[in-house]
Amino acid sequence: MQVRITYIHHSCFCLRFSDRLLLFDCPGPEHRGPEAERALQKEISGSRVLALFSHSHADHFAEDIQDILRPAAEASFLVADDVADLHEDRIPQESLVAEPGITHVLEDMSLSAYASNDMGVAFFIRKQGAVIYFGGDLAHWEWPGLTPAARRAGSIFFQGMLEELKQQKVHVAFSNADPRLDNLAGASRFLEEVRPGLFVPLHSFGRTEQIRILQDKIPAESGTRLFLYQRPGDSLTADIGP
Repeated sequence: MQVRITYIHHSCFCLRFSDRLLLFDCPGPEHRGPEAERALQKEISGSRVLALFSHSHADHFAEDIQDILRPAAEASFLVADDVADLHEDRIPQESLVAEPGITHVLEDMSLSAYASNDMGVAFFIRKQGAVIYFGGDLAHWEWPGLTPAARRAGSIFFQGMLEELKQQKVHVAFSNADPRLDNLAGASRFLEEVRPGLFVPLHSFGRTEQIRILQDKIPAESGTRLFLYQRPGDSLTADIGP
């Protein structure tokens, strides 16, 4: 199965199947410059869109999302429970709500949610044998000033998700590689342990030049491909699945 992934900004990406477009974590207008707006509208116009929101932080959730999606041929929503609670007036009543342990089925896709160690959830999407992971703000957050106990707790939680992911073949993984942190929010650990077919770095705040250091973090024998986007609208096409 062939997919096309397009970078919009920060943690916002479009993943296009032949029959549907997945829009991940479209942020508020303060995080969408003119280039990102143009790339977003180009992808959305005339498409059958499923908008997924991992949590309610403004860099991951656009309160004006229904206006953004007006050019779409069709729009549906899968939102984390905190989005549903805090922004119920911003999303349609029929939106699917993602909660840990709950799986929704939409046509030939299954959509599962896992608890995050920040806010909201991470997503597992399965379609025609392909497995796609979108981490939202689930990451190994090693902020300066954290207590040793908080560091251990964060590392243990992150390792738990890595162990879950290692139990299956992940074809596409969107996971954090935050350039503000020395450990890139766990990107190196993720690449070493999960070894996805394709790795898409999240949470760049537009500092896309920083993600190039990940090239040296990929185990040579893993075969993992890295999406080295630079500007809004950059795309990559890949064949994924069994």
